[in-house]
Amino acid sequence: MTETKPKFTIITATLNCEIYIQKCLESIYKQTYSNWDHLIIDGGSSDKTIEIVRSYSRSRLIKQKTSGLWAAMQEALEFAQGYIQFLNSDDYLFDKYVLESVADSINASEMPKNMIFYGKSLRVNFANTPIYMHTPPSKLSLFKFNIYFPLISHQEAFIHSNIYSKVSLINERYSWCHDIAFFRSLFILGYKFQPLRRTVACFRLHNSNASDKQFRSYAKYLFSDWNNLPISFFPLI
Repeated sequence: MTETKPKFTIITATLNCEIYIQKCLESIYKQTYSNWDHLIIDGGSSDKTIEIVRSYSRSRLIKQKTSGLWAAMQEALEFAQGYIQFLNSDDYLFDKYVLESVADSINASEMPKNMIFYGKSLRVNFANTPIYMHTPPSKLSLFKFNIYFPLISHQEAFIHSNIYSKVSLINERYSWCHDIAFFRSLFILGYKFQPLRRTVACFRLHNSNASDKQFRSYAKYLFSDWNNLPISFFPLI
């Protein structure tokens, strides 16, 4: 046990999300665990997003200097400390015990700052109606990282800032799906993945999110030339 009250930073990128942002904020503010920061990096909202965010005093609002969702996430990392979770503006934490539960897992782990803690996420629709549960496997392999989309979503993961200082979140080979490439890189580099065995977030599926774009980008790269795939792609272990 190396920490008694680990620090969390939740990063949310926003752009005209007045419809959903309040539920995201409320899910953070109702946490029973208190040692957290919330960074909101806004790309120039023209609706009531900023007004809503400013009514929540613990959330730090940052004006995005770059453009694009993934660039915003990368930019916000400069201000983040401790264990970082990316929570989209239309997503929200599963229940009020999420951070407390993750903190317990961190405290029970050896060298947690070099580990990726990941849980499950409940896929919901625009009205918060459950669609299905996304459950990443407890046993991971390179084959699974290569073939399953997504194996782990960034909403499901808590990763220390030390790791982000060594491995870039953004992979220039992709137009989207940087989290897929990021987690795959961490696995190849030998970082330990620790399953949390609990649901940590609700991931909203709707026509305006990026999931379908991510899939097309990843599939285009992965299957553009099957014959050139590395031999490590094929083992089923």
